[in-house]
Parts: sequence; structure tokens; C-alpha cells
Amino acid sequence: MKTANSVDAARIELLLSDLRLPAIKLMWAKFAEQSDKEGWPAARFLAALAEHEIADRGRRRIQQYGWRLSDHRPHAADVQTQRARKAIAMATVQYLPDFAYIVAIALFVLSLRWLSSPATASPNPPSA
Repeated sequence: MKTANSVDAARIELLLSDLRLPAIKLMWAKFAEQSDKEGWPAARFLAALAEHEIADRGRRRIQQYGWRLSDHRPHAADVQTQRARKAIAMATVQYLPDFAYIVAIALFVLSLRWLSSPATASPNPPSA
């Protein structure tokens, strides 16, 4: 019976290599032993293996991203920042006339109030 288990284990190793599931390949024997010992249902066993594979893929993706970034020129990481600066500059230029109109209206209203206040009003109203 031991030889059948070792043959199955070897088949599983080959299948996991072909499927490119390295985290499951490393941990399946440990989880199989634990699930046999604790009487896990098959779904729980598969879920535990899948969770570890997903976590390992995320870790590897972050690791590969860091390696890829180091191959680029120093300003490669600033691409998003440059685009954001460009967008802000465009928005500033686009809304500058609107802001100027609002300031002009506010100054016009304030000047009308200043002209109509008693302290700045003309002491001799014009005769008509």
C-alpha cells in the first residue's frame, strides 16, 4: 500500500508542475496529512490549498513588479505623477477665465456698494 501512495504522490507532483501550481506543490503533502489527521472534508482541504496558492501568487506578483521596475530608467516610477501634474495644469488653465470672471463680478459688486455708502457718496448730488 505504501508504494501506491508514493506513486500517487509522484503523479500529484507531476500534475501540479504541469498545471504550474508551485505553492500547492510545496504544501499539499503537509495539508493532506493534516486533513487526514483532523478529518477535514475535501472542500476544506481544497480551499486551504487554493488560499495558499492565491497568497503565494500575490506575493510573487509584487516581487516581480519590484524587479521589473528596477530595470527601467529612474523616472519610470514618476509616470503617474507626471500625468497627474499635467492634468492639474490643464484644469488650472481651463478654469482660469472662469475664476477671473467671478473675481471681476465680486469686485464690481463691492465697488457699487462702496459708491453707494454714505461716506463715499458725493455731498452734492448732480442736478437734473
